[in-house]
Parts: sequence; C-alpha cells; structure tokens
Amino acid sequence: MLFHSASQYCYNWLESQPHVKEESITDWLLYYISTYSDKIIYRAFSRNEEELNGSDWEWWILTETYAFRFLIQAKKLKENADNYPNLSYNNRHGMQIDLLINSASKKGAIPFYAFYSCQKPEIEKQIKNISYIDKSALEWCKPCIKGCFLSSAHWIKEKILDAPRKRISEIELVNASFGISIFDFYTKETIKEVTNKLFFTKKERKTSLHPLRVQLIEDMKSHILSTDLSVTFFEKICKEYTLTFFERICYTNHTPIGLCIAYPNRKSIL
Repeated sequence: MLFHSASQYCYNWLESQPHVKEESITDWLLYYISTYSDKIIYRAFSRNEEELNGSDWEWWILTETYAFRFLIQAKKLKENADNYPNLSYNNRHGMQIDLLINSASKKGAIPFYAFYSCQKPEIEKQIKNISYIDKSALEWCKPCIKGCFLSSAHWIKEKILDAPRKRISEIELVNASFGISIFDFYTKETIKEVTNKLFFTKKERKTSLHPLRVQLIEDMKSHILSTDLSVTFFEKICKEYTLTFFERICYTNHTPIGLCIAYPNRKSIL
C-alpha cells in the first residue's frame, strides 16, 4: 500500500540517518507518492511563499469522484527535547501556525502538520486526542511502522499554543497525530463513507455531538463538493493546469469550496 510504504521508508530513513533534514524527507515523500499514483497531486511552495502562507506544500488526494485539499507544514520532531519552539515559529508576517490556518481557510483547504518521527504512538491516547477519526481506523493502523504523521493545526493551536507555555515532548505530538498510512484505508471509498468513518463513531451517528466535534465535522463537510465529474476529466485538467489549477478551480459562484472539482461546462472557472 502506497502510504504505508512511504511512511515506513521515512521511519527507516530517520532510524539510519537521525540528522537527515526535514526538507530532504519532504522532497522525497512528495516525489515518491506522486510518482506511484496519478490521483495524488502536490504543489511545493518556495521559501518566500511559505513565509506568507505558513505551509510547505499543498496536497490534493483524488478519490473516484472527489478530491481532498490540504495545506501541510512539515516538522521533524526532536527526540528528548522541547518541540514547542518548532511549533511557535514566527516571521515578519506573523506566527506560522496562524498563517497556515488562515491560508487554508481562504483556499477552502484543511491545515495539517506533518511530523517526521520514529516514536510509536500510544493507541489509547491517540483515540482520546483524535476524536474526529473513527477508533477502528486508528486501531487498523496500530501495527504499521510509521515515520510520517499528520496532526490538525487547529488542535495544536488550541491545545498547545493557546495554552500556558510548557515543554512539548515528541511522544505528546505523535499521540495527537495519525499515520499517513490511514489514507490507504480511505482513498478507495466514497465521500459519504469517508465522512462517516472519519468523523463519526457508531454511537455518535445516533446521538448528539460535542460542540467542538460538530465544528470539525462541519469544517470537513464544507470542504467537499459533490459532482458527477469523472476522474478522467479531472486528471486532464490537472495535467493541463499543473502550475495554476489550484487557484483556478477553487471557486464556484464566487464561494470558496475547497477540496473541489470543477464542472466541465463552467468555462469561466478554467
């Protein structure tokens, strides 16, 4: 499975070469995944662009009829050290995490941190911290060898940066993240199945939800546009507009939709 093999390679690389730069891992990860799948498309940002939008790359993951849009900021976690400074990084434009979240909001994307780490997450704490992902998905991924994790930028801001300053360990961040291998669990399913499995437990499908989780669910739903467009046409658009298609198809009726697919008859979009 593609994301499993990529994450395991990151793990092996970090184990054998602990001082490898996060930029090297990122370059390889994006190249490898996009090379072996035509349904995963990325745009890496320059340093100047990163200063403005707070992200290292934009990621589109296509399913049979839908596309997920992410903005990602990568961090190599430090073992036996405080990781807070890495998360609280700022430049002349502001705090990196605020730039990431605001840029994602404007683009209709989902902001994530990608953590490179060899730490093995504690499944019980993962389930507690990542309540917006179904328990079965996390447990399915438990035995996997993982070197690349994703964590919600909103969670990091609320639970770490907006809280009183404290030392942040590597395992604490890994326990609030899920391995990218989880994407192998979802990419072949319909958006309805993904939304249900990713954001609802069986009990919650029948009962009221905590307000924070309601917000997470609604945020996710707002990033999805359902169409009957075929994958073939969308891939054609991606190839023809490699450099600019991210910006060209992110609005329909002047409303940011994110994670979107353009309609063939909407020439004004293209």
